[in-house]
Amino acid sequence: MALKLPARQTFTARSGNVYSYIFIPPTSQSTTLLFLHGFPSTLTDWVHQIQHFSSEGYGVIALDLLGYGESSKPTDVHAYRLKSMGDEVIELLDHLNLKTIVGIGHDFGATLLSRMAAYHPSRWEALVFLAVGPPKLGTPFDVDMINTMTKQFLGYEMLGYIPWLADFTTQEILEKNAETAMSLVFCRDREEWETWFHPLGKMEEKHISRHLVQMMGIKACVGGIVCGKIISSPQTNKALKTFTSHNSFSSSSHQNPNNPPLNSSKCFHPGPLNSKPSS
Repeated sequence: MALKLPARQTFTARSGNVYSYIFIPPTSQSTTLLFLHGFPSTLTDWVHQIQHFSSEGYGVIALDLLGYGESSKPTDVHAYRLKSMGDEVIELLDHLNLKTIVGIGHDFGATLLSRMAAYHPSRWEALVFLAVGPPKLGTPFDVDMINTMTKQFLGYEMLGYIPWLADFTTQEILEKNAETAMSLVFCRDREEWETWFHPLGKMEEKHISRHLVQMMGIKACVGGIVCGKIISSPQTNKALKTFTSHNSFSSSSHQNPNNPPLNSSKCFHPGPLNSKPSS
């Protein structure tokens, strides 16, 4: 049976940007969880978490980030700076009278969460990073460097799709072939990613000639369900070796030595969250 989300609400930031979000106040627990989605997704990625944690008495807030879903899509690129986007999420928390929360970010949402934690350190009871760790503060996002490194370790560029997606001529192609494009982004076969999505130039080469069966692989993982064989153990180990061997992908200038490491299974467990990490 399909899960249903609560009714959406809207919030207008001081900039005029409008955010679509859902909010469920806490009941038996005192903690509220903030969910920040990744690329290319919306708050609907979190439907399973929203249902689970709200049923356990936690407060839940999830929003379509700027440029996604039903939230505003400004054309000024400066609107998408991490600080300004993070500040507007904090505005929403203030609007809801949420002083401290648990922040949970996936993919791009994890990067945004890391910057929000740096600029607003007093707002967090805990931080959870999914898929990627918090980038080291002051480290530029160097797509060419990442592609060179992952090509060396994995045999293909992990972010090879970004240069093509960032091209101004790509939008029209994607809009005309949206279903095909999404079937590649969330395809059933992991090897299709490695062949046609990740490597540099491959998405452009096959952007409309392959319509793959969708499994919603990333969404399935984030949603807490497993649909088939997403990634084999050897591939998993190979990918983990690549990213854990480079501190720039996993380091955090704010990590507390008294708390478990960010890749530990003890980072966050459903249950009472009465104690706050020391500053």
